[in-house]
Amino acid sequence: TFIAEGVGGERYEVVSDADGVAFFNDFYTTGPLTIIEKYPSGDYIGFQLYCTTTGDQTALPVTNSSNGRAAGSFDLPQSVIDAGTGVVCDWYYFVPLNGGMTVEDPSVGLQLGATIDQWNEIVGAGAPSGLFVVYKEGTIAARFETGRLVQVELDWLREGARTLEEASLEILPYLPGDATLIEQYQRPGIPGWTPGIIADRYSSTALAERLAGQPLLWTGNFVVIYETLEPAAESPLDPLLIVRVSIVAGNAM
Repeated sequence: TFIAEGVGGERYEVVSDADGVAFFNDFYTTGPLTIIEKYPSGDYIGFQLYCTTTGDQTALPVTNSSNGRAAGSFDLPQSVIDAGTGVVCDWYYFVPLNGGMTVEDPSVGLQLGATIDQWNEIVGAGAPSGLFVVYKEGTIAARFETGRLVQVELDWLREGARTLEEASLEILPYLPGDATLIEQYQRPGIPGWTPGIIADRYSSTALAERLAGQPLLWTGNFVVIYETLEPAAESPLDPLLIVRVSIVAGNAM
């Protein structure tokens, strides 16, 4: 199952078949469009996404994200809207789960279980702060155990809160490529007392392999915890906004 979202939060119908082809129609706003698996399937570890218009078969340059929850983004031109045509996207070059990325593949550099060198090569140098190393003026914090990444903290208070869907897209580079969702939990916040949280527990064979031999007993499970701002009392139907995310190896919820 795929979802698609435009720059203004517009949603589009996505129809996909067994070969991973997705069709889009009835566009009404130009700009960036992102298509993503609604739930991690684990079978899109290595892929390319190729998109064309359905009318004249014009190719649309795509930026791919290969991390188990397949995603790709492209700019929707005005010509597609003017012509009243759609877009077809084809996922190809799949890497099967049992023959996927090796532990030291550089593409895992941001994911849980990456080495310090892999992480720093992408993020740059950080500053130690207690158990963490902080980056990008404190908006990102990382914790390492015996040279491996076991926790990532993302703080969006200063930059601006994200919707849950925006947050779920933004954290994808930090998740192991074979992540499989196994449990979800939500606790509403208490205004003026505690924030709300949404917690997703995943399992990952790749993470277990990367953390093998650590002094702690790592099972390959990890948790994504979203800290939410509750809708205002006068606007209860407003979407939940996410201000922080913790991505932590282990089972803690």
